[in-house]
Amino acid sequence: EKALKGKFVIENFESFSSIIREIYEECLNTNDGKNASYIPELARIDPSLWAVSLCTISGQRYSIGNFNSLFTLQSGGKCLNYAIGLDEVGRDEVHKYIGMEPSGGHFNKVTLNAEDKPHNPMINTGAMVLCSLIKPELSLHERMDFMLNRFSEVAGLPKRSIKCDMITCDSEMDSAYKNLALLNYIKSKDSFPPKTSLDETIKFYTRLCSVEMDSEGASVMAATL
Repeated sequence: EKALKGKFVIENFESFSSIIREIYEECLNTNDGKNASYIPELARIDPSLWAVSLCTISGQRYSIGNFNSLFTLQSGGKCLNYAIGLDEVGRDEVHKYIGMEPSGGHFNKVTLNAEDKPHNPMINTGAMVLCSLIKPELSLHERMDFMLNRFSEVAGLPKRSIKCDMITCDSEMDSAYKNLALLNYIKSKDSFPPKTSLDETIKFYTRLCSVEMDSEGASVMAATL
């Protein structure tokens, strides 16, 4: 109906897309900076890969560049995990263990708020506590199967369309000393839900960081959220 009446969020999408193309082309030959290296495997990714994808809430879509190349979501997946966590256990249960204010610090800083909770679900402490709340009664394999199917649903894809990059996951686990320190710090403050397994939590969290997606699918996820 909206298509027939021309009632889209962006009325002149062709003109808008041309502006996006100009921005893409302007940035295409920018070679400043370097790959993240805190996870060794990320440093090995081809730094020339570059894409822009957008999807409006009306379903208008545009992609340019290497938009079919896969990348791991890393912290970009935290907003999806948070939405799924809220849907699964409810706002009250989530925020019984996690705050909802800025931390004022780095994403992996060793800090909790005045109530000994992670400040919010978008930093590592909060994201790991959130993971402990999602389907804890299931095995790690079953929890990942559940989350990957939810991710596929949010991206408008068939079940099992989205996978986890286990090479990146293993690389992250091999260098997860800071996240392990954060887990133990939270545990020392008795701020996890009862019976939380730290081993299962770090494995689940790291696998979710290693979920693979291309920019086109990620744009649909963003629009769905």
